[in-house]
Amino acid sequence: MKTYRTGSAALAALLAVIALAAALCGWCALRAKTLVELTFGEETQADAQEEYVSYFSLRAEMVSEQMRTRIRGWQSIAPGEDAVLETKDGALSGVVYPAVQGGEHPAWALVLGGREKVLDMACMLSLSGYRVLMPELTPEGGLDSLGPAEAERVGLWVSYILARDPDAEIVLFGQDTGAAAALIASGEGLDDAVRAIAVDSAYACLRTVARTRLTAAVPDAGELDMKLLELGYRAAFGVTMDEGDIAACAHETDIPVLLIHGTGDEIVPAWHSEDVAAACGGELLLIEGAGHGLSRFVDYKAYEEALLAFYESALR
Repeated sequence: MKTYRTGSAALAALLAVIALAAALCGWCALRAKTLVELTFGEETQADAQEEYVSYFSLRAEMVSEQMRTRIRGWQSIAPGEDAVLETKDGALSGVVYPAVQGGEHPAWALVLGGREKVLDMACMLSLSGYRVLMPELTPEGGLDSLGPAEAERVGLWVSYILARDPDAEIVLFGQDTGAAAALIASGEGLDDAVRAIAVDSAYACLRTVARTRLTAAVPDAGELDMKLLELGYRAAFGVTMDEGDIAACAHETDIPVLLIHGTGDEIVPAWHSEDVAAACGGELLLIEGAGHGLSRFVDYKAYEEALLAFYESALR
């Protein structure tokens, strides 16, 4: 006579299913974390830049080399002062540069985008009469979310300036992550002291950029990997990729915006800035043939004149 232990068999099957589900969840979590590191890590960003070096025009190389000489001279007469901002994610560092010329109470320029990438912009604005704060938006060793996680820190740095100078008038300049963070922050609401925002090489949709980066890092990535990347992104940064839909949120800002982009940009094509400009009613300056972040090195005069005129108009 056979005895059937249906209860025990069912329990064993249930435990097996739970174990399998736990293993699958663990694999998904690990895969998501790996995809975020591959897509948003420093090496991926550096690779993208190195790949583009071959596209530098002779003029861009020449102007950027001349700019390095100008920066050294500027730093000799306008030494920087260290700034530190404590946040819930850790300490952020920055540098404050004095205005080389101008009146007794110069306006502030908050220059965002990584010190090495936009140091020349700090130089330009300091020499043009702005007091410059050049901060980091990502704690040391942290991943770069490409804007959404850094947007809150833009507001914190604005508050830092106002704590030092309650009557400050502030203009923002951002490139890459700095551009996205400034635009997202403006849509969420910045202090009225912020009078104008200019950005270089901004994207319109983070999900589009992330998909391109993911494909570059993992050539055989499919839709499942993209979904896992989005889940991993939220876990890593505490925000969603939807918050990087800049074209959708840009219309919320009432701060004047200038978007600058090179028509030769193959990393973030110029249509991104065109879409954002259309969404927020901003001004648009396209530099013919310039690659990603290289517009000012291809046509420095047009870039500087347009930027300074835009700021001066907003500060009147």
